[in-house]
Amino acid sequence: MIKALKIGVMFRKIRKRNTRMEMKNKNLSYGILAGIWLAVNFILLLCHEPWRDEAQTWLLARDLPFWKLPAQMSYEGHPCLWHMLIWPFVRIGLPYRMQSGLAFLIVSLAVLLFLFEARLPLFVKAAAVFSPMLTYYYPAIARNYCLIPLFLFLAAWWFPERFAHPWRYTLTMALLVQSHVIMIMTAFSLSLCFLCECILQFCRDRKGKAFGKRL
Repeated sequence: MIKALKIGVMFRKIRKRNTRMEMKNKNLSYGILAGIWLAVNFILLLCHEPWRDEAQTWLLARDLPFWKLPAQMSYEGHPCLWHMLIWPFVRIGLPYRMQSGLAFLIVSLAVLLFLFEARLPLFVKAAAVFSPMLTYYYPAIARNYCLIPLFLFLAAWWFPERFAHPWRYTLTMALLVQSHVIMIMTAFSLSLCFLCECILQFCRDRKGKAFGKRL
């Protein structure tokens, strides 16, 4: 009996050791993949020539007071979150290329979150981060599109804990709406599903309490 217990403990230690080794290998693979992605997109960022719409965003942040940005968006056709993020950096005198660096930083955070937290195979993650959207289009071009992957990945990361931390998940939906108009229906659909889940959960809790009182 004692020998069997010792063997069981030994196997548990071996499993824990193997699990740690697997995690280290995975993190190393993700780190190498992230390093390649950062290097490639940084080179693309340096080679990218800013487009006219990128300059428009910078000029609005430079010439308009902060409180006038939301009203201007009726002429731009975009939410104002991206303009508001750029506004303080413009006002402290940072150069025009700063907004490209900001877009690169935001998408880099999204990619790192996706690589290290998403429960997907390595080849799927590699295919996703080196897709046209996450390589060059979002990180190199300074547009409000760069906010989309970060808020989407945050929503996916916090989705399992949406009932424990509802305000955190709801805030992500609100920020997703402010990233781009094309995300309004996505945020609305996710919010509607979450609302229905909350209503069902509330009804179940009420039924459970009523049943408990009868007992």
